[in-house]
This record gives sequence, structure tokens and C-alpha cells, in this order.
Amino acid sequence: MQSGVPINVESSKKKTKDEQGQDPEISDRHTRIIAPTFLYNMNFKKLGKCIIINNKNFDDVTEMNVRNGTDIDAGNLLRCFNSLGFNVAVLNDQTCNQMKNILQDGE
Repeated sequence: MQSGVPINVESSKKKTKDEQGQDPEISDRHTRIIAPTFLYNMNFKKLGKCIIINNKNFDDVTEMNVRNGTDIDAGNLLRCFNSLGFNVAVLNDQTCNQMKNILQDGE
């Protein structure tokens, strides 16, 4: 027997959904959502602080372009975390050192 040649040619063929025991009328796009085993406890008067760092403009030395659309993302995150009960702060255009300090200080 040569290397790389399938022993059973029939088994190497792709089976149809009907042959696999699946209903051919059901799409692969239907998935089952499984609840996570761990859920964050949201039963507090104050849930804590959510810091959103929204960097749109960068220093010229980074040669990075303006990130258009980031303000919309930050606004959506702000509304989402506010609705969950977090104290939200949006900080725009932070440098690396500013971000390090924010994360260390929690402010």
C-alpha cells in the first residue's frame, strides 16, 4: 500500500447531512446557546466602576491613523454598562503612561 492513499475511498467522501443523521432542512447556522456555569453576581447596590478608554487620536510618532467610529463604540459601551448599574468613566485619547496610571489607581 502506498503512503497517502486512503484505505476506504468511500469513507473519505463527504457525507450529506441526511447520511450524518441530521435533518437536511435544518441550517448549520442554528446553534444551541449553553448558559455559562459561572455568572457574575449583579446583586449589589453599587456594582463598581467601569473604565472605558477611548483612543481615537494618536501621537504622530506612532504613525497610527485616526480610529473613526470609536466614539460610537464608546457611547454604546457607556449606555450598556450604565444600564447594568456600573459607575462608568469614559477617558479619551490616553497615553500609555496615563492608561497604566488609570489601571493602577482605578481612577
